[in-house]
Amino acid sequence: MNRKDELSVNRRRQIHAAALTCFGQKGFHRATMDDIVAESGLSKGTLYWYFPSKKELFASLLDDAMQQFGNEWQALVASPELGAVEKLKTSLAFFKTEMVKMSPLVDILLEAWSLLRHDEDIEKRLRDFYIPFVDLMTRIIEDGIAEGVFDVDSPQESAIVIVTLFDGILLAISTGLDLGDWNQILDSAETMILRALGVRSESLA
Repeated sequence: MNRKDELSVNRRRQIHAAALTCFGQKGFHRATMDDIVAESGLSKGTLYWYFPSKKELFASLLDDAMQQFGNEWQALVASPELGAVEKLKTSLAFFKTEMVKMSPLVDILLEAWSLLRHDEDIEKRLRDFYIPFVDLMTRIIEDGIAEGVFDVDSPQESAIVIVTLFDGILLAISTGLDLGDWNQILDSAETMILRALGVRSESLA
């Protein structure tokens, strides 16, 4: 990466950080591009050079968060030495850790989504975000079937259930629902998933 590209990446990160602060303080609807300019310390021209609108800034934030999530998850399960059960357990532990990090962002995402839910570009981005996550989980399940440790009829459908299950749990946590100890609930979700995939009891620990 040359110096110009590095500066561009750093500027985008600076704007993202400022936007998250402003959205967190005022909400997505009330926060303005002028607020983000003031928080970032950059000129208005610089902000609009990178992001012509608040919608495009939100979309970029969404892209960045999901790409980082996907890259980190992929790196964790990339080792060929890991069996499918270990890859799945590693994935579920990663989801649990990410929930703690991402829960403050969910209010922002929900508000933005409520305002932009009829925007075809945003809808497409959200649909497309699921594809690599479902594909990676599907490959893990297919590996488990090949290894003889998972027993399911449809790896892709099982992958969709697992990925969206954790989305639902994250939403419940972020909205403040007091349904019990969420750490224990997440541990129970892991056990439930492993059993549903046909993992033997001795491999659950």
